[in-house]
Amino acid sequence: MRSPRTAVLAAVIGIAAALGTATPALAAPSAPATSAPATSRAEVIDVATRTGSTTATILVRYTCTGSAEQVHTWVSVKQAKSLTSDKRLMEEGTGYGGVAAAWSQSHGGSPICDGKQHYSLFSVDQEEAGYGTLKRGMAYIQFCLFDAYNTQIPVSDMEFGYLL
Repeated sequence: MRSPRTAVLAAVIGIAAALGTATPALAAPSAPATSAPATSRAEVIDVATRTGSTTATILVRYTCTGSAEQVHTWVSVKQAKSLTSDKRLMEEGTGYGGVAAAWSQSHGGSPICDGKQHYSLFSVDQEEAGYGTLKRGMAYIQFCLFDAYNTQIPVSDMEFGYLL
């Protein structure tokens, strides 16, 4: 007859052996198949440059990951009639709502999305939508970037900056 201690030990070993062979999900995890994604970032550099009465370029420092099919940008420059930092421009839809005296925007741009930091100029115009004349003064600058890891909510930076 086995002692109670031996019986318990045999039961524990039997259960451990059964779990080890029957449920591979409980085994030690293997290394991930892909490396962790790079952190996507976007930062508008404070000054934008007018290139025409309805066009401008914005310098952006960014990091993203993805193929050309996975990457999409949107850039916008809005100005108040006062050419000051009018906080109303920060509200959603103020380009379409007429709060801005001038608005130029674009969905263009071909960022390099290799997980490394880059600086690039992105252009805005009024080909898709917009109105008014961009002038020297304060502007609300918006930059949004969708990539392989930010498909629903973009990485973005939105701030007041000077339009030269």
